[in-house]
Amino acid sequence: MIRGHIIGDFCTTGLPARVNRRLDILASLVLRVAGFVFSWRIGVGLIGLRSSGDASMLLNLPIWWGYVSMVPSFFLLGCAALYTAWVDITGANS
Repeated sequence: MIRGHIIGDFCTTGLPARVNRRLDILASLVLRVAGFVFSWRIGVGLIGLRSSGDASMLLNLPIWWGYVSMVPSFFLLGCAALYTAWVDITGANS
């Protein structure tokens, strides 16, 4: 949310700020789609694993337990990317 992550901007350092802003918006929108799609598909997989009763071989733990935390995590990733795109589009926090 504070853009404290690593940015590989060695290809875009010479570009105008306006172009960089548009590229950031595009990247945020792509990440938003990926986050929401991953959340959806992992949720579908979780439901399938839960209904099949699949479990680990050694400990006999249900495999779907590992998926439970991934669904909201990817959903929050999509929300954060959407927020970042919104901030870039509206120019808030400039």
